[in-house]
Amino acid sequence: MLALKVAHVTTACRWHAPGIDAAVTGIAAATARAPDMAVSVLGIVLNRTEWPSGKHGGIERQRIEIVGPRTLAYAPGLAAALSHLRPHVVHQHGAWQYPGGAASRWCRGEGVPFVLSPHGMFSAVGLAARRARKLAAWLAWQRTVATTAHLIHATSEQELHAIRRLGLRSPVAVIPLGVTVPEHCPRKPEGSGLRAVYLGRLDPLKGVGDLVAAWASLRPRGWSLTIAGPDHRGYLARLQRSIAHHGLADEVAVIGPVWRRDRDALLETADLLVLPSYTENFGLVVAEALARAVPVVATTGTPWQCLVEEGCGWVAPCGVGGITAALSAACGLDLPTLRLMGRRGWALARARFDWDEIGRQFAAAYRWLCTSNAMPSCIRLTEDQ
Repeated sequence: MLALKVAHVTTACRWHAPGIDAAVTGIAAATARAPDMAVSVLGIVLNRTEWPSGKHGGIERQRIEIVGPRTLAYAPGLAAALSHLRPHVVHQHGAWQYPGGAASRWCRGEGVPFVLSPHGMFSAVGLAARRARKLAAWLAWQRTVATTAHLIHATSEQELHAIRRLGLRSPVAVIPLGVTVPEHCPRKPEGSGLRAVYLGRLDPLKGVGDLVAAWASLRPRGWSLTIAGPDHRGYLARLQRSIAHHGLADEVAVIGPVWRRDRDALLETADLLVLPSYTENFGLVVAEALARAVPVVATTGTPWQCLVEEGCGWVAPCGVGGITAALSAACGLDLPTLRLMGRRGWALARARFDWDEIGRQFAAAYRWLCTSNAMPSCIRLTEDQ
């Protein structure tokens, strides 16, 4: 059987974009399990210590170093790497940087299908941040990248709508991100106190400052709050000042970024996850928490209305007031009810977000682009389809 070669291109390597890094790794590993798929990941990195090359879990990883600042991610070796690899499909992750333009240009020149995963970067809130720089990138190359993509990947209906609002008419594959879901529902450790967790980038758009303010107004008895994630543009210092101002040093711990097994271990000891973001195309950490039987508080800025529908969490309006009300409801529950919600969340994750099924959907989309296979059900040719 002739293998279909898929090359993923990403600048999200480990610490500075952990959510996208986990998504790329998951998609690549899940599709690599198909017998007719040969998967590579080209990681655009600043230095050799950031990202290991070589074979990892059935995926060939190749490091391509950035010349100059990380912001642009100028990687002149990308086109040569693609020419050497000769993929049948190129899947670009993220927007606004040099690799997307270079990968798209190479695909157009070689007649190779090009897939684009914006990872939420086309949302209204995301577009508003650093607007002048993004407008310049849109006019210089990003508009061509987006409009000539053979397929755009959206992780939710919410992201699909954002893509169509930009006037993009390419087919869109609506495929959620996945997680590794335990075969049996995890049992939570018994302890003297309950722990709420925020796990994500420390950034104003993530609403973590609202979470601190909400916690200060409630101070729920018997609960503590752990905030974990990498600092973004110095926002950590503002958070620490807010925690000190509200006298929360004994209740709120900021522990920095956590990776892989440490991330799993943190969620396994959590009793509640809070994602107070103003915008999320998906919010992978929610699926990770559900897989570990952790109820979730999310916001209307995320595509997680199913938390309410499935009885495993809350969806609150963005901002301090909404988060305060949802936290009050969550922290006011008795332990058996909280555990029941956790079990419902695990069942939801097992049904909808297991990587094996998601890998099959991506593999079907890649085959559709390269062969005469029937169009998979995840593909939308129009917004209303």
